[in-house]
Order: sequence, then structure tokens, then C-alpha cells
Amino acid sequence: MAKPFFDAPLPFRFAHRGATAGGRFDENTWPAFSEALAQGASHIETDAQVTRDGVAVLFHDDDLVRVGATPLSSGRKLVAEYDFAELRAMKLAAGGQISSLLETLQRFPEAKFNIDVKVPGAIEPVAEAIRETNSFERVLITSFSDRRRAATLALLRSEAVATSPGSSILLKAWLGFWMSSVLGQRAQLRILKSALHGVDAIQVPQRHGLIHFANRRFIHAVRAIGIHVHFWVINDEETAKRLLALGATGLVSDDLPALGL
Repeated sequence: MAKPFFDAPLPFRFAHRGATAGGRFDENTWPAFSEALAQGASHIETDAQVTRDGVAVLFHDDDLVRVGATPLSSGRKLVAEYDFAELRAMKLAAGGQISSLLETLQRFPEAKFNIDVKVPGAIEPVAEAIRETNSFERVLITSFSDRRRAATLALLRSEAVATSPGSSILLKAWLGFWMSSVLGQRAQLRILKSALHGVDAIQVPQRHGLIHFANRRFIHAVRAIGIHVHFWVINDEETAKRLLALGATGLVSDDLPALGL
């Protein structure tokens, strides 16, 4: 049964860390999220780190250097070295502020968030924020670590929460699908379904090393077992059209208008 997170017209348009509008807004901030929705994003992709006092904040990197957060006092550079109040008082490069997941879910009560749990310490506060705001039906939980993803889902205890797998499950699914090709299509689909059990979508690059996810047979097989296929990060119309023609159901982008959708 389709989950409410996917209740939107295809193709899904994921705003990667919101929409920065060429640097006018800081990534993963409220202005970037507002801009993404104004551009027609169906979903907002974001990241969850954790502060020293245990608050889930929407921030990609482990440290504050790349985004130009100021001030950095006492030589502290890591997000986890600061309390939330300290982080919130900082200004990012474009003047934005770091926000918590809890207050963001409250600020954007209708928006659908694709949340990447970046560190183990963020697991519990991410789950708590989703529970407190009753946002089960409008979030997707993912992580490069399947252990972090599974732990977050276990705390949420809700079948309404959508999820996409980490790298280990994706590799298992890819290898299983192609290694079983000699057994026929039926066996391939059975093995793929087993590898992706409990998963609602796969979110992948076009290519990772020798693995080509942008493959028509693989995409069609994943869709045949009822699972969505989202590609990241796509920022041009030609690539967008090619991936959608292959069967992709969603695109994660830094520049949604450039996709021509």
C-alpha cells in the first residue's frame, strides 16, 4: 500500500537541502525551504545532525567550516561541540540560521521531508521530533548507514513512515539482481524483493564506481515490485528527461527550475 509521503504527482521533485537560489539562501535553512516550495518542490531533502545538548538540527556536514558559520569560538568546529542555543545564534554565509528538526516540522506543517540521519547521536532526537509533531505520514527516513536508518525506524514504530535504504542494502539488491539473471526474470524479481524488503524507495546516484543504477532493466524491476526510484543530484533538463524516460519516479536537485518539469 502506498504511503502518504508519496501522495504527489509524478515525477517527484526533491529540493536538495532546500533551494539556495544560486547562493541567495543558505542550504538547510527556512528561507531555502520556503524557496523550494515556491519553486514547486514536492518534497524537501534535508540532513539531521545532533548538538551537544541532544537536539536534532538540520545540517549536512559534521563541522561548520564549509557553510561559513560565525562565530566559531574556542576553536570548536564540529556541530556536536555546540549546544543548540549557541548554533542558533550563529549566522551562516548568506545570513541564515541553523534550525532544529522539531521547529522546522512545526514551521512547515504541510511539507514532506526526506531526512538523512547523518550520525548515531541524531537517531533518538530525530524520532522524538517526528513523534512530537505527529509527522509520521510526511517524512522519509534514510541514511547511508542501514543500522542508523533501522534504529530510527524502530523508535518511530509507525508503518506510515517511508524509508529508503543505505549503501549495504543497495549493493545487496544490485548484485542479487544481476547475479540471478541466469535464473530468469521471475527469480530476479523475487531476489530483488527480498533484498529490498521493507523499503519504499531507492535513492541513488546515476553511477557509483562500477555500479550503474541508471539502467532501464534494473529500474523497471524495482518499479515492478512497487518501489520508487529517485536519482540524485540532477541539475539539468537533458539528464532529467533521460532518467525519467528510463523509469525514475523522482529527482533530487539543487536547481529545480533547470529540470524543466
